[in-house]
Amino acid sequence: MVVQFSDPYITPNQSLILNRLLEVQISNHVKIAPSKAKFAILNNSSYEDFAKQNYEFFKNTFGDFSFVKYDSLDLAFSDVLDGNILGLYTDEIYANYKTYNNKKANIFTHKKIVKDAIDPISIAINWKNPNLANWINLYIRRMKFNGKEKILYNKYLRDKK
Repeated sequence: MVVQFSDPYITPNQSLILNRLLEVQISNHVKIAPSKAKFAILNNSSYEDFAKQNYEFFKNTFGDFSFVKYDSLDLAFSDVLDGNILGLYTDEIYANYKTYNNKKANIFTHKKIVKDAIDPISIAINWKNPNLANWINLYIRRMKFNGKEKILYNKYLRDKK
């Protein structure tokens, strides 16, 4: 063990950024090319594990598909935007940022929350420093008690329509 993690200070949902055109084809039972029936996941991230845990969700929702690992979320997003792949499996914060700050994304992509799947965000702390961990956890609890967690929620997680 090299690090320990604090209590989560914000808990976004796991999300998909989907190419709207490919999603419509699937919802209309039109088979898409296997080369496009792919979901991007960030290489060496927790989403590799989340993909295994939520495989049945993807299979039941999208049928035949595969996961493909990317070293860059921006490159994966670009492939979704251009219709090269069906979707990107990421957290709600990134999904909100990309879909709300890219005019082309508002037309060609759609954000979908993965039901009952969260991605808690915590702070990594040196495991040899339990006092720092206690202090950070105390701060996070006070932040939540004082309602400051809502500020983060409104800034990063609230749908901006």
